[in-house]
Amino acid sequence: MKDLRNEKNVMIERRENQRFNNPAVVTCKFINKNMKGKKGFQGFIQNISLGGVALEIRDDFSTIDDPLLQYAIVQMVLELNLSSGAYKMKFSGFVKWLRRVKKEGVSFLYLGIQFSPLNESSKEILMEYLSLGTGDKNLIWNLWDNLSIQDLRR
Repeated sequence: MKDLRNEKNVMIERRENQRFNNPAVVTCKFINKNMKGKKGFQGFIQNISLGGVALEIRDDFSTIDDPLLQYAIVQMVLELNLSSGAYKMKFSGFVKWLRRVKKEGVSFLYLGIQFSPLNESSKEILMEYLSLGTGDKNLIWNLWDNLSIQDLRR
């Protein structure tokens, strides 16, 4: 076994599940009776695994109430176009971490959400999505399809 104690650029993975940088739009809703401000939002997946997801949400006017976000329950809907068909995946989880960042005058909220246990069918769909891999052109088309569908609904 190689001794990594003296290596400067070694990253140790502490997560239970491997993360994938598969882009997609996700629609979310906070489930918290005491929460004030905006409860529904649309975000972009930054990374995702079988255990959870990191989301980026544009929140220019800070309409999402921070103090009650930690451990808030979030219901999510993810629409995917996979080789096996189109799916609308519904799942939930709770906020494990959050961070606000301003980039070029735009305010973003980053959320780390741990999934509640997934049923077998959702796990299979999610595993197929994760298997597409980073940078795959199908992922870009999936993101484009979802944005196009949402534009048509407006």
